[in-house]
Amino acid sequence: GWVTRAGDQADEPFRGHFHLPPLADGTGAGNLEVHTGLFIEGNPFSWPLEDIWARSRPLMVGPGRVPAPEDLLLHILLHFSWSHVARMGPWRTFRDIRAMAESRTIEWERFTALARSTGGEAPAFWTLRLARRCGITEVPGAVEEAIRPVRLRVLEPLLERHFAGQWFPAEGPCPSRRMERALWRVAMGGLGRHGEANLPW
Repeated sequence: GWVTRAGDQADEPFRGHFHLPPLADGTGAGNLEVHTGLFIEGNPFSWPLEDIWARSRPLMVGPGRVPAPEDLLLHILLHFSWSHVARMGPWRTFRDIRAMAESRTIEWERFTALARSTGGEAPAFWTLRLARRCGITEVPGAVEEAIRPVRLRVLEPLLERHFAGQWFPAEGPCPSRRMERALWRVAMGGLGRHGEANLPW
């Protein structure tokens, strides 16, 4: 019963994207995105899908598989800070972080090593930091500290206010798109220096 959403018939905007054009359930109540990857083509992360499949485990029922907890958490963090440039979906992201941490299935040293080996430390740090500042305290502080971009420490309060300000339209988000992108690039460290075509927007 899933149908192409109005206005999404063209495949061109999704060429090289990490999911196919969204589908709607026909009633207007829900959307479905069939993903073919984790991020846009040319993304800066060293995170082969083959590795995620190798670490995945079968579901208890049905033919599906679920990623290892560390892969799942890292994707949650990078999806928010990188794919959604720390703007869209903060509350659901923070809820998911809390649920993952409370599940006690994550091996934190393995997660930290994964964040480093994929090059995802900066976006992972920012999602965790913003979540903690919003009351999500279930992730050990040592994890956040282990992936902190040290050279940005002095800028953290400014960047934190900037990101959080984007979630509340009444507060007047950054009036300059150029400044908004520049601050995001600073927060992402070296990841933000890729060519414009390889960045989330």
